[in-house]
Amino acid sequence: MLEIRQEAFSELTREHFYFRLRQFIIEQSPHPKMQTAIQSPQIWRSKWNEFWDGLKNKSEYHSAIRLTFILACECEDLDMYTILATNEQLSDEEFKMKQFLSDNDYIKFSAFDF
Repeated sequence: MLEIRQEAFSELTREHFYFRLRQFIIEQSPHPKMQTAIQSPQIWRSKWNEFWDGLKNKSEYHSAIRLTFILACECEDLDMYTILATNEQLSDEEFKMKQFLSDNDYIKFSAFDF
C-alpha cells in the first residue's frame, strides 16, 4: 500500500495550488510587472511561502486573492505587512484586495469569480 507522509502531501498540495495560481495570473493579468514577477520563481515563491502557513487552511478563493495581492504589493514595492494588517481589520478584506488589483490593472475584479 502506498503511504504518503503528511509533510509530503502538504507540499504536493501547496505546489499544485501554486501551479494553478501561476497559470491563472499568467492568463488573467495584463500588467507587465506582474508578468515579470510571476515568471520569476525567486520572487513569487519567496513571498508566497512566507504567507502559506496562514493560508493553507483557508479557502482557495481567499488564498488566491491574498497571494495575488501580495505579489502585486511586491511589484509596487509597497509595505504589504502594514496593508495586510489594515485589511484584516475590515469586514470584507477580499473586496479591498480585489479592488486594489482591479484599480491598478493587475487583474479584473471579476476574474476571481470562477
